[in-house]
Amino acid sequence: MKQTRLLAAILLISLSLPLAGLPKIAHVGMSAILPGSGQISLGKVNRGAVMLTADLLSISMMLQSSAEIRSLERSYTELARVYAGVESAPDDRFWQDMQRYRSSDEFNQRQEMLARNYYLLYLTPNDEYSYNDYLQMYQEYLAANTYGEDESWNWESDIQWKKYRNTRADYQETKLLKNLFIGLMIFNRVLSVIDVAFINPPGEAQRLYLTPSGETGLMLNYQMGF
Repeated sequence: MKQTRLLAAILLISLSLPLAGLPKIAHVGMSAILPGSGQISLGKVNRGAVMLTADLLSISMMLQSSAEIRSLERSYTELARVYAGVESAPDDRFWQDMQRYRSSDEFNQRQEMLARNYYLLYLTPNDEYSYNDYLQMYQEYLAANTYGEDESWNWESDIQWKKYRNTRADYQETKLLKNLFIGLMIFNRVLSVIDVAFINPPGEAQRLYLTPSGETGLMLNYQMGF
């Protein structure tokens, strides 16, 4: 809400002041802050309105996505607390592992199997490493990549686990959508800045002409005031 009011205030200022006489760099700066405002101040109202509307829609959708992300995060953490016995998580990887494995025991058993196959069965002692060295690597890997008792979980039922997985999937998709809207906002600003740089302010010269280049050549020139 605060961001929308700020954008509306900037737009009203840009429409109420005689800005066409400002240096071109000022209009470029306006477009970088609020896409379309530079075009509107230079008299290109329709073009500016399209960019401004696109930006306001992107901002609105980004804010809506942010609110939905927070709601989904509260939902899946509450599911984990009530039905899997998890009060907190060290990082997002923990929530992801809960999404893939029904219990921490299942996860730990998977990690133990992978480590055993790699360090104790696949690798063979050589001049550099002995069996005890590989055994130590195996133990260190398990210590770093398995969950202890204080980080354990166990879903009460497949129904609640599925609900958690679906909520997490919605959460991840919404985060991607939010990033998409942020990308659209950035793209819109870049497009607006490039576009406004080529708009000729009222009364300002802008022309395309040829000049001699060397003894037999011609150079194409484009003159635009800033």
